[in-house]
Amino acid sequence: MLSTMLRRVALHRARSGPAPGGHRCGGDHAPQTDRGARGSDERGLTLVELAVASAAMLVVLGTFTGIMSVFLRTSTDAVNSENAATQLRLGILELERDVQAANPLDAPPPGANPADQLTVTLGPSGHQQQVTWALDPTAGTLSRQVGSATPVVEIAGITNGTSLPVFSYYGQSGANLLDPQIVSPSQLPSCTVRVQVSIGVLAPGRVPFSETVNIELANQRPGALTCG
Repeated sequence: MLSTMLRRVALHRARSGPAPGGHRCGGDHAPQTDRGARGSDERGLTLVELAVASAAMLVVLGTFTGIMSVFLRTSTDAVNSENAATQLRLGILELERDVQAANPLDAPPPGANPADQLTVTLGPSGHQQQVTWALDPTAGTLSRQVGSATPVVEIAGITNGTSLPVFSYYGQSGANLLDPQIVSPSQLPSCTVRVQVSIGVLAPGRVPFSETVNIELANQRPGALTCG
């Protein structure tokens, strides 16, 4: 009987709601607990956590920057090397055309070093032009000058120095006419049947490389020569 009455009183209170100013038993505490849990989940990062995350990002960024720097430097060196090789091949190709078409060679001007300078006369009689190829050892450039026009740099980055002559002259016997000096520079036009061109080039960031070509003089008649 008593238990039945207690259940009815409890049911009545549940239906009628809490008394003014009162609280539900156990009802108001659950939302507070949920709000506390949400606050704990949404509290954000602490200064220590932010510092650790920033340090990790800096490490990743530094590694990425280093990799990109190496990649760009390698790419730039490869491009520079390819450009230098292309310039060397094109320059030597033009030099070959000039020497092969020479009538035959011109004597070097007074004071000029024939190992660093070569002059040819091109074209038929009445329409001839003089072309000079000259090395500037200080600038490391080989220029081509047509007549009195401004010289044009054809090959840059040359590393020959004084140990490797750009131009070597050979007679019909195969002897180097200037090493030792078999003939005087003024005799080179009448004694030379072949010109050897040797050029070393150093591209930025790359190892040096060189190229040597031998050019036969098409307008020289070896059978008429009596030297070298």
